[in-house]
Amino acid sequence: MDPVSVDPSAVLRLLQEREERKRPRRGKGRKARFATEAQRTLFHDAAALETDPSSAVADPGSEALHSDPSLGSLLDDSPSPPGVTPPSPLHTAQPVALSGIEAVDLADMKLRLLLVDEDPDDRALAVRVLKKEFPKLRVTQVWDAERLEIALLGKPFDAVITDYHLLFADGIHVLRRVHERWPQCPVIMFTGAGSEEVAVEAMKLGLEDYVVKHPRHFIRLPAVLRRVIEQRQQQRQAREAESRYRRLFDGLPLGLYRATPGGRLLEANPAMVQLLRLPAETNLATLDTQQVYMDPRRRAEWLAELDANDVVKDFVAEFKRPDGERIWVRENTHAVREEDGLILYYEGSLEDITARKKAEMALQSSEHELAVVFDHAPFLMVLLDRKLRIRKANRAVTHFVRRDKRSLLGKPVARALNCALAIKRDPGGGRSRLMADCRQCTICRQAENTLMNNITHEKVDVRIPVVLERRKHERDFLVTTTPVRIGTSRMVLLCLQDITEQKQAARMALESRGELERAMGAVIHALAEMLATRDPYTAGHQQRVADLASAIALEMGLAEDQVAGLRMAAIIHDLGKVAVPSEILTKPGRLTRLEFDIMKMHPQVGFDILSKLTFPWPVSDVALQHHERLDGSGYPNGLRGDVIRLEARIIAVADVVEAMASHRPYRPSLGITRALEEITRQKGTRYDPDVVDACVALAGREGFALV
Repeated sequence: MDPVSVDPSAVLRLLQEREERKRPRRGKGRKARFATEAQRTLFHDAAALETDPSSAVADPGSEALHSDPSLGSLLDDSPSPPGVTPPSPLHTAQPVALSGIEAVDLADMKLRLLLVDEDPDDRALAVRVLKKEFPKLRVTQVWDAERLEIALLGKPFDAVITDYHLLFADGIHVLRRVHERWPQCPVIMFTGAGSEEVAVEAMKLGLEDYVVKHPRHFIRLPAVLRRVIEQRQQQRQAREAESRYRRLFDGLPLGLYRATPGGRLLEANPAMVQLLRLPAETNLATLDTQQVYMDPRRRAEWLAELDANDVVKDFVAEFKRPDGERIWVRENTHAVREEDGLILYYEGSLEDITARKKAEMALQSSEHELAVVFDHAPFLMVLLDRKLRIRKANRAVTHFVRRDKRSLLGKPVARALNCALAIKRDPGGGRSRLMADCRQCTICRQAENTLMNNITHEKVDVRIPVVLERRKHERDFLVTTTPVRIGTSRMVLLCLQDITEQKQAARMALESRGELERAMGAVIHALAEMLATRDPYTAGHQQRVADLASAIALEMGLAEDQVAGLRMAAIIHDLGKVAVPSEILTKPGRLTRLEFDIMKMHPQVGFDILSKLTFPWPVSDVALQHHERLDGSGYPNGLRGDVIRLEARIIAVADVVEAMASHRPYRPSLGITRALEEITRQKGTRYDPDVVDACVALAGREGFALV
């Protein structure tokens, strides 16, 4: 490591002669004097050893050093000893930047140096030479064992320069002690005594450099110190960079890997091992990644894309874990090639997207189900864009206009549905007249208003002429326009429900409120019967809940009109179950979490259906809230306290009592006593106290029974 070319035997001979000449100055008296000084400084703080050259701690003989002009001759161009090649001229070494490592600039750094030497002249000369190169250098000078141990107790040094030949020890001992305290601290040894064996031993123990102790060679110290510190700082930066990379590699939640073109795994991070669920005893080097693909054709497609582009992004494939479990992953890979184009290995990442993929498949299935519901809905449903052109229409529309579905797509809704002929009813009871301009028709104006204000318009009554059996008839439709967003596009869902028969029944019942209520009751029962065709149990359950809820309401002293509305709501409070698959409604066992989540949708579905109908009572709100609870533990909106309508609170109690007292597909009846105990236990917490008291009082009367 020494850049000076020397003849080892000549150098050693000269150094030994120089040491022999210096020995008389290091007699017993001087050694005793050092020991006395050391005793006086043992009580000082270790920080007192850190000195600038102007205040450096030195032995008594060093004071004359600063005033002796002859010392300057030690730095002149006197000839080198025989057999020693003169060193290269002193120069300022420039920081060397390694790849990815910040270059080190030592010019303004406050370096801390430990200088171990018993010769005050050599120490002063070393400090003087080093200060010229490093103006802010802070030197701690040590010349005996006690001071060395105190220095080792303090803060770490950037470097240590030690003489080999010391009275209290040797340079090898200092090297060992420094590395025991600070393993990474660089040590430089400069001495005129030693041998090749000593140099080799020191190098094996981690010595950074070995400088010949000669006035001619002192000028090498700054360059050697700069090189040593720069190398250590660069090594530290390299270790930190490697540590950061390793933490990033091991800490990322993505599976990172490196594999050969043949599929053999070279390296993998913990996330990769966890993703594939590899057993602890798995040898990555023997793992064949080709076997993890469920479909070998997908791997072939992956390889083909890699060969063509050297990179594959967002490649989705299904993998198989060692335990047989299937997972979906998204893979990003690039090929690393040699200069001749030969592929060395692949580097890439794997992300487990199983949950997302399952959600996508569930969404696709749900979208398919919704599409089936949309297409088979008994009323007209049309999806319109911002220009009121048809983007999608169900079968009822094609049957209504007697045209093929393809011929409707992209056409203005006014033309497709004959909106220009839509009849505007005269509010005064006079004769209806035809619209002269389709832009003035009720349907188009309502759809445009929905788009502009982003609000739902419903229960708009229009009449559209229809040709049936070669005769023109006017049909009444209930029109609902709902704003929807599909992707980034704003659209309008137009629903037209043929309510001609309902309107005719309503017109016949306008003479008396009783007739109107009977008509609405017919609608309610019709909806209940519609549900009964899918689930006879639910129909009977709704009727029994309606009877019990009406009795509770009368017990609480509610008005007759409110009781009538409550009964209507109770009869169809489970109407939303039309959207629940039959196999879930009639399942003999307990529902799974997913099945129960689907079941919990029925209040919202019922609300969506009932809110499109006109009732004199809040039937849709009651259907939406009948599973809400006072403490907010209900669904679908987690309402609390009086925010829940009284009718919904009554139906909630009646619903629980009837459900527990009746047989279920998955269990026998629990009995009326058990049901009453349940609502009493939850009184004031989940159920309205007044409603519970009325129900308990009603059940205690003679002759009470759930029919």
